[in-house]
Order: sequence, then structure tokens, then C-alpha cells
Amino acid sequence: MKKSLVLALELGAALALVGCDTTAATATSSSSSGEGGAGGSGGSGGASSLDVQSYTSPDGFVVNSHLIVGETEAVLADGQFLSGDAQKVVDLIKASGKKLTTVFLTHAHPDHYIGMEVIRAAFPGAKFVTTAKVLADYDAKKDATLAYVKMGFPGMVPDKVVAFTALAGNSIVVDGHALEVIDIPNAGESEVAAGLAIQGKNAFVSGDVVYSKAYLWTAECKLDGWAKNLDFIKARGYVTYYPGHGEVAQASAIDEDLKYLADVKPLLDAAATPAEAVAAIKKAYPSWMGDNLLQFSTGSYFMACKKP
Repeated sequence: MKKSLVLALELGAALALVGCDTTAATATSSSSSGEGGAGGSGGSGGASSLDVQSYTSPDGFVVNSHLIVGETEAVLADGQFLSGDAQKVVDLIKASGKKLTTVFLTHAHPDHYIGMEVIRAAFPGAKFVTTAKVLADYDAKKDATLAYVKMGFPGMVPDKVVAFTALAGNSIVVDGHALEVIDIPNAGESEVAAGLAIQGKNAFVSGDVVYSKAYLWTAECKLDGWAKNLDFIKARGYVTYYPGHGEVAQASAIDEDLKYLADVKPLLDAAATPAEAVAAIKKAYPSWMGDNLLQFSTGSYFMACKKP
């Protein structure tokens, strides 16, 4: 019962995007050539000329798509929800002048994949892949999710979802430079997830395992598992993080997210209503982004996670 409530509320949160201005998009470009740190796979390999360009949806969910760009090729990590935002990602890819070879899905939350068909139609030669575990989660949810959101967004989302395939091996290559696929060990922000380590750059495209000064989505009820995942990623020693929500960050984002989880759970559990919890969290973290993330994940937490 709790899992179905969470799914319904996740989709309800997506429906809150109606009326948002999708024209004031944010697109950024940053080099992933961070120096220092030798921990984990993030610190291995030789220097490369990979850059990361990012698109952030201009709504209260601040969803990121990250384009990893080489000399001639590019790989995209995650899509968008609305067709309009997905088209902005298409524009970003075309403006890069690189060949899109692969699209990688980090986890099966609809804000990262519903608009993906717009990207597939623009780049029919690209491979759409994810890990076997994420694929199983995606395939179990995608059809019902699409049917639900099409009712709320007539003409604003694609008519179908992309068929992803399971990635063979544990890396994706961009112009000879390896992106190592890192499986996230515990159910946390999502049921299953994976990220991409940019070899030689100490950089990690984290999906929703890492947020950057954005309100964390607590609706999955697995805050302890999320904290363990953050500790797992922290131990790998990356320097730069390209998160699922929020701005490009340094390693301090891990500690900030861990502190947030530790601070917010008592606030959620002590509050009598979602509104009371939201007020307490905003008082503790007044400058963080993603009001819709906070509002809807708090409501979900009350319905699905709090003990009666």
C-alpha cells in the first residue's frame, strides 16, 4: 500500500508542473577537469578533454540533464519531463556540434524520462541504455506512469516512452574516454539507481543520489538507505558532482545532503501537518531550491512514511 501511495504522489507532484514557464530555461557549460583527489574510480585514468554541459528545468523541481562532451561525441545523462524541456535538451545537444551516441538513464523517476521520446526522435541513431536493475524498475512503472501524466498534460508530454535496453558491460566510451557505470547499492532516493564516473576527472554524474542545495525528495521513505548511498559515493573520492537536482557542486555537497537528511527526518516526524513540516524545513534551509520538491515530497512522506 505504501509503495502505491508513493507512486501516486510522485505522479501528482509531476502534475504540479502545469502552468510553469518552460521558456526560462537554464543551460550551463562547465569543464570537468577538476584537479586533486585520487579516491575510487573518479581519480583513475589519464587526463581527458571531456566537458559537461547541463540543462535545468525552470520549475520548482529543477531537474537536470547533463551532456558529457568529447572531441566529436557526446553522451546524455537523463532527460526531462515536459516535451518543451526535452526540446531544450535537444537544442543543447545540437548546439554542441557533437554526435550523440548514447543516452543513459540514472533511475526510474518520471521527471527524468517522460519527455525522452522528443530526444529519441531527434537522434534516432543514439542508444538509450541503463543498468539491468534500473531497467527492470523502469519497465515495471513506465506504462502506468505515462498513462497517468498524459491525462494531466494533454499535448505537453510525448505519446510514448522510450524503450531502454540494458547496458552491456560497465562503461560507456566517449571519444576513447571511459565513463564508468557505478551501481548505487541501497534503495534510497529511488528504489534503484546508477551514476557515471568521468574517468580521470574526479567527477561523478550522480543522478538523484546527490542533490545540490535543493530540497531532497523524501517520498521513498528510505532516508537511512539514502544516507548510506551518500557515504558510499563520498568514499570514492570524487571532486565534482553533476547532481540530479540543483547546481554543479563540489564534494561538500555530500556532507550537506547528509546533514539535511539528519536534520529533516526529526522535523518531518515531529510535525503535525505537512504545512508545519514545510515551514520548519524552510526555516532550517531558507535558501535551498526546489519548492515543489519540498511541498510534494513532504505531503508524500506524511501519507506513505509516517507511522500512525
